[in-house]
Amino acid sequence: MVDFTDGPAQAGFFSPERFEANIFDCEVEGTIPSNIDGAFVRVGGSWFYPGKNGDTNPFSPEGYISSFRIKNGIVDYKGRWVKTPRFLNNLAHRRQLYGKYRNPYTNEEGFQNLDQPYLGTVQNTAPIAHGGKMFALKEDAHPYEIDPNTLETLGPWDFDGQYKSQTFTAHPKIDPISGDMVTFGYEASGSLTNDIWVYTISPQGKVVHEVRFQAPYLSAIHDFAITQKHIIIPVFGWVSDLERLQTGKDHWVNDTNAPTYWAIIPRDGDANDIRWFKGAPQNIVHTLNAHTEGNKVILEAPIANGCPFPWIENLDGSPWSPQSAAFTM
Repeated sequence: MVDFTDGPAQAGFFSPERFEANIFDCEVEGTIPSNIDGAFVRVGGSWFYPGKNGDTNPFSPEGYISSFRIKNGIVDYKGRWVKTPRFLNNLAHRRQLYGKYRNPYTNEEGFQNLDQPYLGTVQNTAPIAHGGKMFALKEDAHPYEIDPNTLETLGPWDFDGQYKSQTFTAHPKIDPISGDMVTFGYEASGSLTNDIWVYTISPQGKVVHEVRFQAPYLSAIHDFAITQKHIIIPVFGWVSDLERLQTGKDHWVNDTNAPTYWAIIPRDGDANDIRWFKGAPQNIVHTLNAHTEGNKVILEAPIANGCPFPWIENLDGSPWSPQSAAFTM
C-alpha cells in the first residue's frame, strides 16, 4: 500500500481522502446466495488534495475505483485511485497542481499542457467492461484501462490506434443484441472545437465504424442514446470559449438562450445521413432509453428548462433557479 498521509488538510464537505484499501470479509446483512460469483465495480470522484484556489466543482476530483468481489457468500472490498498523469503529478509534488474544471490555463506553470488538456483528466465518472478489458471513464480523455483483479491503472487505451477522437464519453452504450459498443467524443479534435466523432466498437474491441461531423455550436454532450437503428445526440446550452478559459473560469457556462439540437444518425450511416432537429433552450444531461418506431425515433430523458447544477453559472448573470432546474420527462 502507498502512504498518502502527507499534505495539507481540509475538513468538512469535500475533505480529501488519501487511502487505498483492502477489506476482507465485509459485514453482510442477510445471506448472499452461494452461486453468485462476480464483482460489483464502481467509479467516483474524491479529492486527493484540496481543490486549487477553492475549487469545489464536483466534476473536478480525482477518480477512485472500487470493487466488491462476491464469491461463496463472502464479500471482499478493494479500492484504488485511478493513477492518471494528473494524479501522479499531484502525488509527486504533494499538492494540487490543477485549477478550475477543464481549464488548463489555471494549472500551475509546467502543468498546463494547453495542446494536450487530456493529461489533466481524472477518470472519475463511470466504469465499463468491453472487449475483454475494463475501463474507468471521463469525457475529456481516452478511457483508462484498469486491471479487473488488482484495480491498478494500466493507462489510456485507444483501441489499438483505431479510436482517433481525443475524447471518449463517460456513457457509452452496449447493444444488447449485437454486443457492439457505440460511443463518441465531443471536442473530438481538441479543446473548444465543436467536432463530434461517433464510433462503433465490436465485442472484440475493434473499431468497425466512424462518423465525423460538427455540432451547430460548441456544447458539452455528457450522454446520448441509441436504438437498434439510430443514434441520438443532444446539443444544449453548456458553452465555452477561449476568453472564458484565459480569464480563469470553469470550462462550461449555461447559455439560457441557446436552442437545443438533436442529431439523429442511422447506425450504419455517415455524416451526410444526419438529420438535425431544433428545439427550445433546455438542458439534457442524461438519457434513459430510446427506440425506433417506423419513421419515428422516441427518446426518454429527463429534461430541465434551466441548468440543474448550481455550480454552473448562467451566461446572462441570472441566479441559479431550483424551479427551472427541476427535471421533467
